[in-house]
Amino acid sequence: MEPQTLVRLASPKAVKAGQELHTARAVTDLVFEGDAVSGKVRGSHPVPHSTSLKLVGQKLEAHCTCPTFTDGWEKICHHAVALGLTLREQYEKGAEITTTQNPWVVDVEQTTGASQRRYQIVQRAGSWYVTEFQAGTAVAVQRRKKAGRDGLGPADRLIHHYLDQELDRSDDGAHELDDPALAGLLFFARHSQVSLKGVGKLKFSSEPLVMRVQAETRKDAAVELHAFLEHPPTGRIFEVDQGRVVAGAPTWYIAPETCEVFPVFDTPPWVLAAVANQPRIVMDSRMGAQQMDSLSERLQTVGVPRHD
Repeated sequence: MEPQTLVRLASPKAVKAGQELHTARAVTDLVFEGDAVSGKVRGSHPVPHSTSLKLVGQKLEAHCTCPTFTDGWEKICHHAVALGLTLREQYEKGAEITTTQNPWVVDVEQTTGASQRRYQIVQRAGSWYVTEFQAGTAVAVQRRKKAGRDGLGPADRLIHHYLDQELDRSDDGAHELDDPALAGLLFFARHSQVSLKGVGKLKFSSEPLVMRVQAETRKDAAVELHAFLEHPPTGRIFEVDQGRVVAGAPTWYIAPETCEVFPVFDTPPWVLAAVANQPRIVMDSRMGAQQMDSLSERLQTVGVPRHD
């Protein structure tokens, strides 16, 4: 939008007339849309013209409802010149410019975002292996250099932070990660394409699972406690030992049959490991009230609801 740039792109006649419109404050309703600016420009016609300038690659393109543009007399008309000069002036003055682009989420949908890459995970002998794909090919075979991250989206850059914590690398280029590294990776990859090898694409749930405990009386008067995970919004029940727990911050529970992934916030991963090892325990009915209260308090500290 620099004057010298507009002089090169527009005809001398359009530049002169545009400068006059700019000086006369003929531009209103200026709206910035990331790679384009639009507004209303008053000219000789009683109704203002709708004018826009858009950057297409390295080329500036204009569009206007005035006859000078629509009839093909000018590719960048005097209304477009006035629009560009007004945007530059308001920017230099620090004036507030209306925008339809939210700068808070500009990186979410850009082409370099997390959706550009795919990740495949598989568990082997207690370790997790992550393979990174781009455009249908594995890119994890060659060790990345820091300079190679410049084209990555913000989520992918953080994902690479966890990939760099690899314990080892397999012959096919997969990164061997421990649970905490994979847990962090999954958090930032939850809006990307992540698949469980041989099963399918992972579906991340925003609602966490809650640990529940049910007591059942047996015929021998003993009490059996059954611990499991519940999805409160749907009431669905998941047996801990039938899924895969990824211990970290946050801790995740993967249901292999449905490829669903749930966060588990309130129950520590070591408690989940103990439950997976022994989901049911038998308690002697002769346990005293004080012992029962102590057990209840300890269960509450690991996320079990009080009413349980």
